[in-house]
Amino acid sequence: MRQLGTAATKLRVHLPHYGNALVGTAALPPITLNLVDGQVTNLDFVTEIAPGDTDTMRKVVNEWLKGNLETLQVTGATALSLKSGIFPLGTHDVSESMVFEANELPSIPEYTMQSLVFHDVPTGDNGQMGVGANVSMTAYNEFPIDLTIPSLGFEVLVPNCNLSQPNIKIATAATSAIEVHAKSNVTVEAEGIIRELPESLTKACPPSEFSPLDNFMKRYLHGEDAEVFVRGKAPEGGDLPGWIGEFIESITVPVQFPGRSLDNFLRNFSLDDVDFKLPSPFADPNDAESKPRVSGTVLILAAIPADLDINIEVTSLRANGDLLYKGIKFGELHVDEWQKATSNMIHNPGDEEDLLKVVSRIVDTPIDISDSDTFSNIIQELLFGDEDIILDVNSTVDVKVSTVLGNLVIRRVPAAGKVPVKRPSSTW
Repeated sequence: MRQLGTAATKLRVHLPHYGNALVGTAALPPITLNLVDGQVTNLDFVTEIAPGDTDTMRKVVNEWLKGNLETLQVTGATALSLKSGIFPLGTHDVSESMVFEANELPSIPEYTMQSLVFHDVPTGDNGQMGVGANVSMTAYNEFPIDLTIPSLGFEVLVPNCNLSQPNIKIATAATSAIEVHAKSNVTVEAEGIIRELPESLTKACPPSEFSPLDNFMKRYLHGEDAEVFVRGKAPEGGDLPGWIGEFIESITVPVQFPGRSLDNFLRNFSLDDVDFKLPSPFADPNDAESKPRVSGTVLILAAIPADLDINIEVTSLRANGDLLYKGIKFGELHVDEWQKATSNMIHNPGDEEDLLKVVSRIVDTPIDISDSDTFSNIIQELLFGDEDIILDVNSTVDVKVSTVLGNLVIRRVPAAGKVPVKRPSSTW
């Protein structure tokens, strides 16, 4: 007996701890093994897998994603009909069980976002516009598996005000076909589109003034990873089998969206044509007239990243910041009311970044003095000095922007600049 053969058979995989639910059935072709000492038989065959209880599979995957799956027992069973040459050796029931601990179960692979580009796109025949996104991600496949994954659809959601409320859908996306090769990097290309911003996304979360969009942008625009959720969606007219489409639509996976630092976003922040008015010496200390006031033209130059190819117009701004003289803070400037602003794009040639120029005007904005000694030195320089003085300002700026999706508020953009102060036009 130098060879052992099996007839075509079906391998059934069950989950004993889930009511012995059938995960799936694999059709195995006839196999012949060489029974020669030291000789290795290489097996290479294609099998068809029929899904079993998809509801149980969905339950197992969701428990795994939530970290509630400590162990998983899997049992494979088949009836093998054996023969050697022309001699039948009977049919034998074969069953084997394996128990996987939580640390042995496959985890969501670490991935690297290679590129993320936003751009304006038409969304209909009546001139409607939306924001499209092209994404490229890479992950390493550590398993000895080759397969082709057909195009998959997804919905992208962001957290609501609190965990008791459903996540908010903001975009749809679809991947191209994905080629997976054993022990190698896998690249996923996807295209998404944001057609509109739901009201629940921009509505403030009581009792704060911040909306779910504000909370998301706060993390994203300050260099922190912002969490989004990706839920499967069967693409229309695709090659995806119906049972897989139903399965992925029940799965929601948290994804860390890499943040973008705004530390170098504003290339210039200055106050020109400054008119600095000293307080009236006869005003009551609690009266607004007891505070110095400043008027001027706010000029901002913001660098627009190459991967943000969307039309942006700044319509208004406000700011809060510290005023310093020779490195010492002496007061605070609070522009609490929205000030009208205009903007225009400056397109630079070659690989240079485009710049967004923003201009606004503040008039008679009061300054809260925190260091009276330093402020007294400033007054003496203004009244008796021979030269203009330069103040420093460290602030955060809120801006209202108009996009194809509507009006948005971007909050707390860090800004630092200079405030040249000439001799006052009037002392009081």
